[in-house]
Amino acid sequence: MIGEFEELNQFTEEEAIETVLEDHPDLRLLWERRPILKSPIEINGINPVLHILLESIVEHQIIKNDPPEARSAFERLMKNGMTRHAARMTIVSLFVPYMFETLKERKPFNTEDYSRQLALLGTKLKRVGRNDPCPCGSGKKFKHCCIDKFRNLKPLQSNVNPEKKVDEKLVLGSGHYATLDYLKAASAGDPVLLLENRVHISAFLEENGDLDGARMALKENIALAESLGKEGLIKNAYSDMLFLCQNHKELAGEGLEVIDKLLSLSRDEDEIGCLRCDRADLLARQGKVDEAEREFESIFKDMPEWYFGRYRYALFLENLGRKPEALEVLKELESIKDKLDEFTYSAVTEVLEDMTG
Repeated sequence: MIGEFEELNQFTEEEAIETVLEDHPDLRLLWERRPILKSPIEINGINPVLHILLESIVEHQIIKNDPPEARSAFERLMKNGMTRHAARMTIVSLFVPYMFETLKERKPFNTEDYSRQLALLGTKLKRVGRNDPCPCGSGKKFKHCCIDKFRNLKPLQSNVNPEKKVDEKLVLGSGHYATLDYLKAASAGDPVLLLENRVHISAFLEENGDLDGARMALKENIALAESLGKEGLIKNAYSDMLFLCQNHKELAGEGLEVIDKLLSLSRDEDEIGCLRCDRADLLARQGKVDEAEREFESIFKDMPEWYFGRYRYALFLENLGRKPEALEVLKELESIKDKLDEFTYSAVTEVLEDMTG
C-alpha cells in the first residue's frame, strides 16, 4: 500500500531509507514491492514498513543534524560501544511516543521536549532530587518537568552499558530455519534470521497475490544459503521454493528444476522417493500425464518395498478423477498391512475412509 503511513513519509528521505535498508537486507524486497500490495503490511503482528519508516526518520535526523541533539546522542551512544544500528534503535525508542502522540492528537511535534530528552540520552545522570533543577536544562524544577520521562528513560540509560545490547532484530516468525528461542538470542545480522524472515515475507506476498515477489524472496534465500555453503540451509531454501511451485501451476516447470537440485542433495530413501512422487505430480500439472505415469512405474521398479510411493500413486489417480483405480490401489495396500509402516498404514486407512464414507 503506497499510502500506508503516508504522514510519516514527509519526515524522511531516500538517503536515510537506503541506510536503514542496508541494516535490513531481508526487508528490502518487501519495502520495494509495497506500492502494489492492497492489504495492510502486517506479518505475525509486525509491520516491517512502519519499522523501516521509523528508523529512517531517526536516521534522517542524524544525517541532517536536525535536531542537533539527535546526532549528538547518536555519537555518544556509539562512543559507549553501540553499533550504528543499535544506537539508532535506541533513539527510535525515545522518538516513537512523541511521533504517535503527534499523529493521534493532531498537534505539532514537540521538538523542544524531544530534544531535551535526547540531550539526556547516553549520559551518566547523577541522582536528581524532586526540587532540583531539571537536568534537561529547561530551568524548571525536576518535579515540574522531566521526572516522569526520566523514569521512562531509565531502560534506555541502561543500554549505554557496552555489556548490555539493544535488541536490533526484527523477528517476523520462526519454525522454518530456527526456533523462536534461537532467533531471540541471535545477532541482527545472523543469516538464519534473514532466511527465516524472508520465508515469512514470501508467504505474505503470496497470500496478497504478489507471486513474483514471493518467488523473488525465496530466490534470495537460495542465493544466501548457497553462499554460506551449508547443506542443511540449502535444502531448506530449495524445499521452500518447491512448496511454492507446487501451489501454482505456472511454476511447475521451475518446480521440476528444484526437484533435480534436491535429489542431488538427498541420500535418504524416503526423501528421494517423495521427491520423485513430487516430480510426477508436477508433470501431471503440466499436462504430461503419460510421463508422470512412467515416473511412478520407475519408482515402483527402483523401490519395490517403498509402499508409501504406492499410496502417493493412489492420491495421484484421485486427483486425476480416476477414483476407482485409486481405491483399487489403496485396498491392495490395506491387504498387505503387515508390510506397511505405521505412518503409511494410517494414511491409507484415513484416505480409504474419506473416499468410501
